[in-house]
Amino acid sequence: MRLGFTGTQEGMTRVQRIAVFDECDDLDPEEVDHGLCVGADEQFHDLVDANLNALINGHPPINTSKMSDRVCDVLFPPKPYLERNHDIVDVTERLIAAPYRMFEEQRSGTWSTVRYARTLRRPIAICWPDGTVTRENWPA
Repeated sequence: MRLGFTGTQEGMTRVQRIAVFDECDDLDPEEVDHGLCVGADEQFHDLVDANLNALINGHPPINTSKMSDRVCDVLFPPKPYLERNHDIVDVTERLIAAPYRMFEEQRSGTWSTVRYARTLRRPIAICWPDGTVTRENWPA
């Protein structure tokens, strides 16, 4: 299974990281894709690198000021944020999201990615800052 990730550039809370780890551990993906930005993408990358035997695919932003220095197994060409986020959803079967706040925001790359995944009816696990998880379109 190929798993996508989107998260806040502010980085995840401790309990949010635990929730993301638990989701990943349960799914045991063969491949993961993330946006290769500072913050939550870096934390997700480190979590996968240390704990899972998964290929890590990076989709870097065209704006290099917020690009992470993590080394990915596969590196896609840089793209504008919206295109890159759509690519992550398009190539993956499920999405894990780690938003900054406990509510949906309009001007947020994380939430824009979640909304796009919803239009494709992708299974989504939203790992909230308080550590709770909401699943949408999740198979039984």
